[in-house]
Amino acid sequence: MTGGVDHDKPTQVVLVVTPRRFEAEALMQAAKTAYPQSVLLLCRDGRNACTLLETYPVFLSLIALELPDIDGLDLSASLMEKAQVDRILLILDQVTEMTCDLISQEIVSGFFDSTEEPDRRLAEAIGSVGAGFAYASYPLRKARSLACAGRTPLDRLLSAAERLVFAAIGDGSDDLAASDLLGLSIHTIHTHRRNIMRKLGLKVRAELPREAVIRGVVRFGPEGVIRPGFERLLAKFAGRPARFAAV
Repeated sequence: MTGGVDHDKPTQVVLVVTPRRFEAEALMQAAKTAYPQSVLLLCRDGRNACTLLETYPVFLSLIALELPDIDGLDLSASLMEKAQVDRILLILDQVTEMTCDLISQEIVSGFFDSTEEPDRRLAEAIGSVGAGFAYASYPLRKARSLACAGRTPLDRLLSAAERLVFAAIGDGSDDLAASDLLGLSIHTIHTHRRNIMRKLGLKVRAELPREAVIRGVVRFGPEGVIRPGFERLLAKFAGRPARFAAV
């Protein structure tokens, strides 16, 4: 569905943000199919995308979930907050509990599950979002409705403070490092960690990183640990605007 957009305007710029070459080629080909007269720009990470958007007026952004320097949904939220782009299609190659939780916040216009949908559907998704409509892959909607493979969502299990601590220690960091990161006392971190383990049914501390990765609370990129949604959760907990310091 691509009605409502003038495909003959050569000034339409589509930005593709992904570190993977084959995914970039598929996204750019699909964007060219949906908008033949568009100008295509490619960035490999969030930092360069932000720099480019300060110069070019972008009509539509196609952003991969996994970037080397920031979570794709966090980057999208930052771009929306700064009003640098108003139409974003997020490309997912995995669906975790944290992904479902963040998607439910409806930060971006569309979500395309590249693991379940064929490439031929990409152009349709791009055209739909470019025309101002929402788009969500059916497998993703189904996963969301099943609470991501039957796990109880973290926001029902853990308090906001516990979720922050879980993200801080989910990479294997000790209580002191988490204390420095969050500005909480070591005693408070210890108490939250003990409660997190009890609520998640974990017996030993060594199980925390594995559980954090499975649930999508942390992941490890080329530039270090990435904690999806951490900045927004920290800002909400502290009662201040998110700063998205990573980009």
